[in-house]
Amino acid sequence: MSLVKHQVKQLPRLNVLLVDDDRTTRELSAAAIEDMGFKVTQAQDGKQGLEISQNEKFDVIFMDLEMPEMDGFEASREIRKGGKSANSCIVALSGNIEGRDVVNKCLSQGMNDCLAKPLNKEILTGRIDLWEKIKS
Repeated sequence: MSLVKHQVKQLPRLNVLLVDDDRTTRELSAAAIEDMGFKVTQAQDGKQGLEISQNEKFDVIFMDLEMPEMDGFEASREIRKGGKSANSCIVALSGNIEGRDVVNKCLSQGMNDCLAKPLNKEILTGRIDLWEKIKS
């Protein structure tokens, strides 16, 4: 009996910023992303995410849409204005991305993609592969 080893695609080691006001969701999402081998920095709201992104270059920023003080749309617009992560891939995270309106609004506000929460590892892996191809 021979065992066939399957090659697992090696994803790049990404520096990720995760912005979500819900602590439980943020910690669960961070754990899932870290399990994929990525470095994760967490921010508890849009304002903190903006401040962190100004001073550190992130490959991907996962941005919750609905947060108090500064929502994900405003934070994304502000990130795009300048700072070390102005050109990072910003991915909206939402519990409700049904319909084109939300996706179109995300794209019009400077985001690159929109994913449903909770994060799905298979979808996330496929999207990271796509973002890397677009970047190169």
